[in-house]
Amino acid sequence: MENLEFGDNPLPDDVLANLATAEAPPQLAQQSLYEAAAQWLADDPATLAKWQHFADEPGAQDYAQFLERLRETVNYGNDEFRQAVADDLQQAAANPTLREQFFAQASEANASCEDRVTLHWNGMQTARLNADVEDGVYDDRLGDLIQRGRVAFRLEALDEIARDRINSLASGNPNVDDIEVYLAYQHRLREPLELSHVAPDMRFLAVSHVSEDDATEALDLVREREASQFTDFMASRWQPWETVLRRIAPDEHAAMQDRLVEAMGEEFQSRLDQRLAEHGLVGDVDAERVLGAQVRNQIAGEIKGEVMHRLLAERGLEQ
Repeated sequence: MENLEFGDNPLPDDVLANLATAEAPPQLAQQSLYEAAAQWLADDPATLAKWQHFADEPGAQDYAQFLERLRETVNYGNDEFRQAVADDLQQAAANPTLREQFFAQASEANASCEDRVTLHWNGMQTARLNADVEDGVYDDRLGDLIQRGRVAFRLEALDEIARDRINSLASGNPNVDDIEVYLAYQHRLREPLELSHVAPDMRFLAVSHVSEDDATEALDLVREREASQFTDFMASRWQPWETVLRRIAPDEHAAMQDRLVEAMGEEFQSRLDQRLAEHGLVGDVDAERVLGAQVRNQIAGEIKGEVMHRLLAERGLEQ
């Protein structure tokens, strides 16, 4: 990948012109939802036929425009990307909840440049995962679910790194495009972090202010955080795991919930009092609120983590 550093130099006129053009969505001929879907489903007439029936649903025309704009992104030339969009359409045709989420997200995606469209499509893949989890696809594929959890953790970590990068750039360059920064990290680290579900390319990488060195530094940070924080993330913060746990081990899940409720009484207060005393903050209301949240998260992580470890070990898996 090309590593271009612009520093304080003004961008070339042609680049500025391209960026200005990108600020507003291109004027596309209005296609019906069915016509827009047909561009992606030429080899799947059965699925395409279903899309005749969704035109009156809220956001349907926004999604039609979104599909058309996806065809104008740099990713359209990629076979795997085109198949992934076709898979989106197939799954959304059969799942009204997922379709509603896609339609809702499409409106914001259409509001700006091509790379915003790409970034929102990446986000829609998370909605697809959640729909699969709700449908029980991963109930007997826990190894795959763990890998999906790792990808979710990595994306969340990248978002935090991108926010920090945007904040550091903003003081010297108030015109930094947040979308380009977020997408550049995903794009540059797509392969090393196994983010195979995100789109393979982006249009304005050269002006994203994210170099290969920035990406390498981010890769090291993500791996460091994953090594120390992933277990707690999956056990206590990643909703798809709890959804699967509740379905495959309902008794364990119910017992876990009872333990959580019980622990938030005397055990919580004892730990909080100890923490406040250690910091010399007994009686400090603000400290009680901040440290109380930390103690609650710690207790929940311990209880949920123990249950997750045991269930995975029983199935010969480790996270």
